[in-house]
Order: sequence, then C-alpha cells, then structure tokens
Amino acid sequence: MKKPFLLLFLMCALSSSFLFTSCGDDGDDSDSGLAVGELTMKIDGTEVTTSSVLVSNVNFTYPSLVIQATSGSDRVTLTTNDITTGSYAIDLDHLYDAGNYGSATYSPDHTDITNQYGSISGTINLSEVTPSTVSGSFNFTASKAGVNVAITSGEFNKLPR
Repeated sequence: MKKPFLLLFLMCALSSSFLFTSCGDDGDDSDSGLAVGELTMKIDGTEVTTSSVLVSNVNFTYPSLVIQATSGSDRVTLTTNDITTGSYAIDLDHLYDAGNYGSATYSPDHTDITNQYGSISGTINLSEVTPSTVSGSFNFTASKAGVNVAITSGEFNKLPR
C-alpha cells in the first residue's frame, strides 16, 4: 500500500512543478528592443541613451505630460497637451489650435538655462499610456539664434509616471 501512495505522491509533485514553472521577465516587454524605463535618441546623428528620465503629469488648464531626459550635460524636454495615445504635432504655426500638439526643448548644457533650443517642427507619438507608464517615440528640430539641432530616432519604453 505504501508504494502506490508514494508513487502517486511523486507523480503529483512532479506534475505540479511544471504548473508553477514560468518564463522569467527580462525587463523588456516591447517590440522596440529598449529596456523598461529607457529613453534613447540621436542628437545631430550621435546616439544617446539617457542616464536620467523624469515624467510628470501636469494640469495646467488641461492634463499634460512632461518628459525630461538627461544624458551628461544634454537635456531634452518633451511636452504634450494631453495624456492619451496619439500623435502630437510640434508646429509653431498651429501650437494652440484644436487637437493634439506638443512642444520640445533641447539644452546642450542643462545647468545653463539661457542655452536652450526651442522646437520648430517634429512629432511626439504616445503609443502606450497606462496609469503607471508611458511609451512612444519622438523627433524634432530645435533652433536657437539660427542654429538648428536635429533630435531624431527618439524612443522611450514604459517610463514610470
């Protein structure tokens, strides 16, 4: 009687071990190849991965999203006029028209507030917005005193908000 009970116990234990086995989480739940919480971009063609990202939900007269990313002395700030998925045009001619719009700034020295380039064109895309994270992409051209800087191939994955 002990052998069948022991055999049945071992079979149940072995079977249940398969039920509780799962794949590990590698921290990358996106198709972009970025790690969770990562933001990358190119500044005038040079690949940059940020060392610090701050995301804020701000309520002016409407809910807004502000993403501030720093890498060394470089800082990029992205702002959208809503916190929903969609495309936000950066276009100075239509900045306050109805619909989704955004703005961005670039600073090559974030400690010097006077050294800031304002966006003149581009797009911010919010591809996924949850109560706790935001993912998307961006590109824009920033200008200061006739000098343009191209911010391209910008991506961010599940930034905590």
